[in-house]
Amino acid sequence: MNYILERLGTSVTVDYFDFKWIQPRKIIVHDPISDINPWEYQFMSYASTNTQDSENKSLIIVIPTCDSDFYVLEHLSRVVKNICDDKINTFLSEFLIHILVVINGEISSNFKKQLMKFLSRHRYIKNLIHIAAIHAKSKSKVLAMNYGHQYAIGNNMNYIFFMDDDVILYPRTISRLLLELVKGNYALVGGNPSLIELTCLTNQTKNLFSKIVTLKRQLTGYSLPVGRLLGMRTKNYPIIPNNIIADDVFLNAFCIYHKLPQKIIANAYVGYLGSTSYFQWLSRSLRIKVSDQQILSLLPMPQRIQLQNLLHHIPFQYEPSQEQLLVLDLCREIKIEGLRMLNNMKCSLDIWGADFSTKITSQNKLCIYDSYFNNSFSEILLDFNKCLNKYL
Repeated sequence: MNYILERLGTSVTVDYFDFKWIQPRKIIVHDPISDINPWEYQFMSYASTNTQDSENKSLIIVIPTCDSDFYVLEHLSRVVKNICDDKINTFLSEFLIHILVVINGEISSNFKKQLMKFLSRHRYIKNLIHIAAIHAKSKSKVLAMNYGHQYAIGNNMNYIFFMDDDVILYPRTISRLLLELVKGNYALVGGNPSLIELTCLTNQTKNLFSKIVTLKRQLTGYSLPVGRLLGMRTKNYPIIPNNIIADDVFLNAFCIYHKLPQKIIANAYVGYLGSTSYFQWLSRSLRIKVSDQQILSLLPMPQRIQLQNLLHHIPFQYEPSQEQLLVLDLCREIKIEGLRMLNNMKCSLDIWGADFSTKITSQNKLCIYDSYFNNSFSEILLDFNKCLNKYL
């Protein structure tokens, strides 16, 4: 445990919610220091030790969330149902499971009451799943993950999964990921992201935009585990410096640097919603660009090139047609011009992560930005209307 103590910073008091307690109680966590060396040798030797942990069959699923009062309990209900179903006649039935929601930012007293009611109502599954929550005022996703890791260490949990608060689990996703992690020789596994197309977009322009983005993702897929659902052994989790933005890219880089195997599990599907507006899509692209560069700059040159190729030069899953290549060129044109416009608007970045812009942007502000980008790109999109409708 010395490696943990050396990397932890100041102690912080946070609220802890559990169905055993009528009122939240206080527990101590630590904020890791931001200038630690993420690739230090003594931790590499520890992380490379990949023993089979067959005796202690315990899993913790950490769900970081921020400013999401209105739907986090609904999401948690879906996760609980999925896992309860998954525990029947699958590999997951052998495991003790904890779910920990790490709530960042301010929350209302009404939400605290709703959370306690939710935990109380789910007492009946305490023999299957233990549910708890931590509330911290920081708005950093990395800190939320590090808090979850400290909780896992304190409760002697062998495996740790990190799940976004807005994904949709497919049947047996958790059990398939866990099976590969336990039986395989992987340091990091990830769910296979499955884009959920939106059918309720408000106008033709937005629908065409959605089809373009959907085609791009279908053609290229992913080459590395991504942050929507990640799994690893608790002891192998590196305490991430608290100034890092892209948690998943950091873990990818860590595995590449230390030559640890990582893999997307093809049959472990996890659904996610695509961006519904130009502004959200472009904001996310800008955040990804900045956060990727932050981590790439930390790596030595050979590993930097390797990670950059895996992140940005993703091969086609199948040979695209000439029409599809035309659509991808259009997508690239829109993105380059949109990022130029977005840079001129000097939109601020947030340390929560690449998807945070889709949650915190006020509806009024989002409407203004949407109108701005819609007007700018409508003619380009509609010029390709016939091509898109014919081939998409």
